[in-house]
Amino acid sequence: MSMSELSSVYEIDNEQWLERTIEILKEKRLEELDLEHLIEQLETLSRRNRLTREIVASEGAIIPKLIPSPARPNVLRIHICKASCSNQ
Repeated sequence: MSMSELSSVYEIDNEQWLERTIEILKEKRLEELDLEHLIEQLETLSRRNRLTREIVASEGAIIPKLIPSPARPNVLRIHICKASCSNQ
């Protein structure tokens, strides 16, 4: 399959394009790679991973504050009240 054929597959069926690209990479037929779309996919994956890490990090900072502990038994109630009271 030529690079232009693979590029055409990308426009029609992304999943099939991905499967064929993996096959080409495994077989080291690098001249057949659709580099433009491969780079696009890798950039998208990188952004998605970065965003996921940021979300997990922010949840890690927020969630412990919402979980009641023996030292803070009413913490969840206070946070909920603050949120609902500030909306009024």
